[in-house]
Amino acid sequence: MKRQTRTLLALALSAQMIFSLTACGSKKNNGMENNPNAISNSGSGSVNSGSESGRIVSESDPYYTVTASTLKANVAQDKVIQMSDIPEHYIVGDRILADVYVAYEMPEEVLKEEMDLDLTDDAQLQRYMEICDEYEKSSLQLFDLNGEYISEIKLDPESVFTGAYPGKDGEILLVTNRSIPMECRATPEVSVYSPSGEKLRDIPLQVNESLQDVQLYILDNGNMLLASIGKYWILNSEGAVLTEESNPDLNGKFMHSNGKWFAIMPNYSSYDSSINVQELDTDSGKLIGIPAKCSESLLWATQGEQDCFLLNANGIEKFDIATGTSTLVLAWKDTDVNSATLDLRGARIASENDMVFFQNNTIGDGGRGSMDLKAGGAGMINVVHLSKADKNPHAGKTVLKLGINGKISSTFLEQVLIYNRDPQNSARIEIIDYTAGVTNTYDQQLIENGLQESTNQLIMDMLSGQGPDILVGYSELSQFNTDTMLVDLNPLINADSSFNREEIFDNILRSFEADGKLYTIPLTYTLEGMAINTSFNGVKENWTFAEFDQMASSLSSDVQPITLQKPEDLLKLWMKSLSSHFINDQERTVDFESEEFRALLETVKKYSTNGFPETVHDPEWETAYYFDDERLFKENMITSCYITLADLQMFASMSKENSGHTVAFTGIPSLSGMGMTAKGQVSMAITASCAAPDLAWQFIRSFLSEDAQHELSFNTDTLPVNRNAYKKNCQIEIEVNQQYLERLEKNKDHISPDVIAASIELTQEHVDALEALISGISASQSWDNDVMNIILEEAAGFFAGQRSLDDVCGNIQNRATLVVQER
Repeated sequence: MKRQTRTLLALALSAQMIFSLTACGSKKNNGMENNPNAISNSGSGSVNSGSESGRIVSESDPYYTVTASTLKANVAQDKVIQMSDIPEHYIVGDRILADVYVAYEMPEEVLKEEMDLDLTDDAQLQRYMEICDEYEKSSLQLFDLNGEYISEIKLDPESVFTGAYPGKDGEILLVTNRSIPMECRATPEVSVYSPSGEKLRDIPLQVNESLQDVQLYILDNGNMLLASIGKYWILNSEGAVLTEESNPDLNGKFMHSNGKWFAIMPNYSSYDSSINVQELDTDSGKLIGIPAKCSESLLWATQGEQDCFLLNANGIEKFDIATGTSTLVLAWKDTDVNSATLDLRGARIASENDMVFFQNNTIGDGGRGSMDLKAGGAGMINVVHLSKADKNPHAGKTVLKLGINGKISSTFLEQVLIYNRDPQNSARIEIIDYTAGVTNTYDQQLIENGLQESTNQLIMDMLSGQGPDILVGYSELSQFNTDTMLVDLNPLINADSSFNREEIFDNILRSFEADGKLYTIPLTYTLEGMAINTSFNGVKENWTFAEFDQMASSLSSDVQPITLQKPEDLLKLWMKSLSSHFINDQERTVDFESEEFRALLETVKKYSTNGFPETVHDPEWETAYYFDDERLFKENMITSCYITLADLQMFASMSKENSGHTVAFTGIPSLSGMGMTAKGQVSMAITASCAAPDLAWQFIRSFLSEDAQHELSFNTDTLPVNRNAYKKNCQIEIEVNQQYLERLEKNKDHISPDVIAASIELTQEHVDALEALISGISASQSWDNDVMNIILEEAAGFFAGQRSLDDVCGNIQNRATLVVQER
């Protein structure tokens, strides 16, 4: 990496912003506590209200211009940055406060000295601390709203920065946490600073109690709210106590919404993760009314100075705690910013002409300098300003709606933005996330129900002609693969003179066909199947159920054919590769009384936890079950393991052979044997109701170039369909691997032998072998939620030994037939 790049801050937004004022064992609140500097409401609307598909963009359509500037942290110019972080950042008036951590690269002689120090010796421990202080720095830095550095705010060594609030006349109220290590507690302190970073005075908090797990808030009337578990205090602007109240349900969390303050009280005794809220009268300092249940969405809300906000793939919503409802503040379709990289913590939403966010952007070197081998290199924090434009610059373009299921990355969104910003492109892509808000709960059943409902809503929209023009991420759902729902992409591909099938893994595209029609095109994918140890008798590629059973029967008692799983989990896993064997969506028929399906159920029952009652409770195997399959496989405790191959490193690692361990890759057992399958990760399809299929294909085509494919796959640990992108990814992985091996060799005296033994050198042979495996793929994974739910419900009785195989298969056949034909 070039020195100029290495000296830029790698600003990973990894820390949750919490005003916890405790020195030891401070608690996180599951994302509930967020920076209180994002101001208020700027509008309302419906998240799903957008332009009509095929409509021409008008100059009068709302649009927000984007102005971004880098947060220019003050770092040492005579050192090379190894990594850095800004865990907390706040907009306070017209200033930005950021907690900056930087670790610099140590010269080899210093690194060797540090590694050789005996930390049990006081003198050497002191030297170790001196080295750490020299090459690791934490500082509180002040910037203007354009990211320009102003000054560093010096804190006492015992104080930790925990928050900041706007004061009078541009003053900054700074909250710190003074540690008292011997008592395992801390004392909160508030100081007042000028806009230039000069300390003006301290505000002593006159609370005569030991404070722990305390959070501090500035109220609208200038008073302060100091909240702890079971108790809170109202203080005036000089820190004197006005009122104090106790309540066993309090956890120190308060939020501000629609002009009111609320105590947030999670109901830990409930199984539904419910949240109660109760209003605080800031004048009297009393909680008023009775606790009321609030939506779990509150757990994901970011606190602003006046309101709470929710961020999803459709836009930013203001959340009203009192009513549990949300209204649209900003729709992403009305601007060109990568919403997946935006951070609401510490942001400000004051009006349509005053919206400021933080953004985490990667500026890396393609992963070559990454310590974890696959990250994007260095990163930086941008300060992003959005303001309403007089005219929409995309006027004249045709609107196409992109329906997604939430499973997209910032890299994908960036490619959409590249397309939208290009004035040569005729379409304007607007994204609609059908799963927005579905996962705002800890109840897994509610999430599954919500995802099913979102899919049903998408289907209804598509059948009524009101759905999106393009689908992203629905390749596994086989019920979409009909002419009624989607367009066959093969004619569009064949008519596109710029598309060369030799430049892609055409067999991967063919593997996604249904009756010769390509309804969905995979942009990135993974290989799914099994790694098998062919050193064991009977272990072979493309094995049948009978061959799998014969192999398993010949194993010694200390080896299992696969890791033990619940029958329903194993069935769901294998059905993704076998679903197309039993469901024909084009003909609207099913075949669940076939020999293959019966053999599948029998095999699952025999080799799941139901089939090994005497070993399920064996302590050794019970412990082993919690280790990953890869470890069990490499230690020859299982003959095969289910794997996902997403890059060269994983393939080479799983391929590594040693005594008694020879590896091959295959599919799951089936009636006649099958190879590995492709699983679409990012996929696209054109809906049958699309207003402009040619424009939609032009958009999809932009994601198949070498550069776009490399960005999409490498940054998300998936495989590209473009052959040159595959070669580029592999070459980078080889370069990174060589650097890693060189570091191991240089520091081998200080590295665990197990780490060195597990290392592997990536070579061109690995590249060629993985490419050969990819080129042999002929099938893809598919899934039908409705049918799978029927199978799991009916098969449970068979797995439990309560129903016959004939009875179960017959019921599944009848019920699945009804579901498929009703479509």
